[in-house]
Amino acid sequence: MSDSNGIIRTINKHLAIKNSQSKRRKVVTLTDIKKVEDALVSGVKDEFKKEYCNYCHEQTTKLSLCSRCRSSFYCSKECQKKAYKYHKSECLLIKEHPELGNYAFKVMNQILLKIEDDEKAKKYFDELIDHYEEFQESNDKLAKDFVKKLAIDIKKFTEYEGSLECLMKMINKINCNAISIFNDSLFNYAMGLFLQASNINHDCNPNCTEYYKGDTIYIKAVKDLSKGEEITISYVPFYDSCRNRQHNLKNYYFTCQCSRCLKYKDQLYLDPTEGIKCTTKNCDCYISHVEFNPCPKCHQNLPQERVNKVKRIKEYFQTKESKLINVLIPPNIENPINWLERLLKELKELLHPQNIYILATLNKLDAIIPDNDAQYDELFKSEKTLNNYEIYCYCQSQSLNPSCYNTYSMYYCLTNALNEIFDYIEEHRLQGKRMKKYVKEKLDAIHGSILSKKLETEAMITLDVNHIMYKNIQRTLLGYDNLIKASCY
Repeated sequence: MSDSNGIIRTINKHLAIKNSQSKRRKVVTLTDIKKVEDALVSGVKDEFKKEYCNYCHEQTTKLSLCSRCRSSFYCSKECQKKAYKYHKSECLLIKEHPELGNYAFKVMNQILLKIEDDEKAKKYFDELIDHYEEFQESNDKLAKDFVKKLAIDIKKFTEYEGSLECLMKMINKINCNAISIFNDSLFNYAMGLFLQASNINHDCNPNCTEYYKGDTIYIKAVKDLSKGEEITISYVPFYDSCRNRQHNLKNYYFTCQCSRCLKYKDQLYLDPTEGIKCTTKNCDCYISHVEFNPCPKCHQNLPQERVNKVKRIKEYFQTKESKLINVLIPPNIENPINWLERLLKELKELLHPQNIYILATLNKLDAIIPDNDAQYDELFKSEKTLNNYEIYCYCQSQSLNPSCYNTYSMYYCLTNALNEIFDYIEEHRLQGKRMKKYVKEKLDAIHGSILSKKLETEAMITLDVNHIMYKNIQRTLLGYDNLIKASCY
């Protein structure tokens, strides 16, 4: 039921859940807001359960294993005691049936226990949309088999008395509404069900961003919000192609109608993030690396040799579980950095500057080039800085709202540049004009003045002042200011 304004219920004095003709329901602002919410239930993914406390989510190498079920890990006895209220029932089951020690079973079991204990939590959980009809109509046999098996296990091993179909609806509801939890490096290691935040709809250019402390979600506006404006976040990688975003959003059973998607509706080949440069002389248009369509401007096809070359390169890239495209380095490559740099050079010659394969390659390089805090040679340090700068430039070329991803790219770029500069000055004992010349050369290469100002502004927009990354950024900006003063640059 809703009131005359379409409001189903208010979350608090700042937020309300409202009916929506196109999206069924949405979260809107009642005032200017900053929202914080603890997860009803969260679960560390199985592959990371030995790295993060299964209760508070602290990342540490000193985790204690639950001696009974041997499937849950905790950073302290205090966390283990706090978790035990809802862990104890599954603990005995997992001890007898180790195959149940996966995070999907644990999350489902704990949700059943919590909504039984808390009437308000049950009410809010029941209000979440399950998309069960769409799920039943889909052709995803793998997903259907997973949901059915999990429902059978829950029905068999717990005290749940409802029907198997009700369980399957609940599981699909969780799959549709759970939100990925990221650490301070934007690494997805867990999932959480947030009874309020799960109502927030998707937009490919969202007006809010989310970040986490443990299993507490923080929603922060990245632009000014007017009273009554819908709050949106992104469910999929921010900088991915329109085609990939639409494909990944099928997991949520809707077709995105945001401005970014409508721009290329029914003409996905026009999206520059999958563009190949046209080979016709003086033509500045591009051709889709998916469709290999005739050029929209000069109507010429790519030469077959160029098509074959792009198809060969595409074999190095893959998309997995709604993540940004990844580069697969062949196993026989002795020097992955050199191989990636050659690949990047080839991509820049062939592809549109905004092609997603370029960003994927830059990200892979960033992941494997040694960090500046280790004692590696100056070449690696310089490569790391310039690679970070290219990632930042790629993000800027998209002209989207500020994002944590872009903030982080600027931070790593400036931080690595400063580390490189300070190490070189110390090693070569630079002073006076030599120092000023070197500092100017390095900072000009990344447009340090513009970058530092933009980083300062966007850190305030995308992060809370108590966030660890915000504090790291402030230290980097202070280091930048001190370097400018010391070098008289």
